[in-house]
Amino acid sequence: MKLTENFVNPSSRTLYFDNFFASTDLLKSLGEESFRATGTIRESRINHEYPLEESMRKKESGSSDIAFDQNSEIFLV
Repeated sequence: MKLTENFVNPSSRTLYFDNFFASTDLLKSLGEESFRATGTIRESRINHEYPLEESMRKKESGSSDIAFDQNSEIFLV
């Protein structure tokens, strides 16, 4: 978050990051500051507000599922 302090007009910015930095908590914080963000999130960094279906873990590679939180406007694929 410290790296975003000097941005003017955050709603005109989109941040991209890899799974080393990404978490649902970070996406929420960035959203509260009006930033858009995209990143790959490790399963261990998805908090309990977005439970992963056990059936999703059993699907073959390349399968996908979605979740959307209207409050924070976080969309997970």
